[in-house]
Amino acid sequence: MKKEFQREFPTGNALDFLAFSVKQAGLGNIGDVTPPNIASIMFLLEEDDQRILMTGDGAAQDILAGLEHAGLLAADQGMQSDVFKVPHHGAEANTSNELARRVTADHYVFTSNGSHENPETEVIAAYVEGRLGPGAMSHAGADRRFKLWFNYSQHSTELAGSASSKKTGVT
Repeated sequence: MKKEFQREFPTGNALDFLAFSVKQAGLGNIGDVTPPNIASIMFLLEEDDQRILMTGDGAAQDILAGLEHAGLLAADQGMQSDVFKVPHHGAEANTSNELARRVTADHYVFTSNGSHENPETEVIAAYVEGRLGPGAMSHAGADRRFKLWFNYSQHSTELAGSASSKKTGVT
């Protein structure tokens, strides 16, 4: 793999190598993703009966695969988290209806600064539909009340209010 990397990136750095490695491993869709975003840290913090899932800039399929690999998410099943940091500031490219349906939370946190139109309306709608829509899962905790939290702008909160009435375009 090192020789292939050197051919493709003769003057490459560690972030180039990370992007190359992820591509070689077949993880995620990294076509337009920058190496720093690929290097983003994802982790699950658990203490007693509390669970926080921090997804960084991860891609939906990688988050699901990691949870399955760790034995925290069985195939075609769901899991509940107390807090779920929505991937990549609520960008549509980093979420999926499957992720929104299978990983549920009491608190969904959208962090962004309003740039790149994040969080995207379709992503907000996907998480609402994942809880309330016809395909919602029935795993433990999925029937509890939930909140959407935004750290930025009136625009985001207006989107959240109208999200449940819009059909999601997330795949």
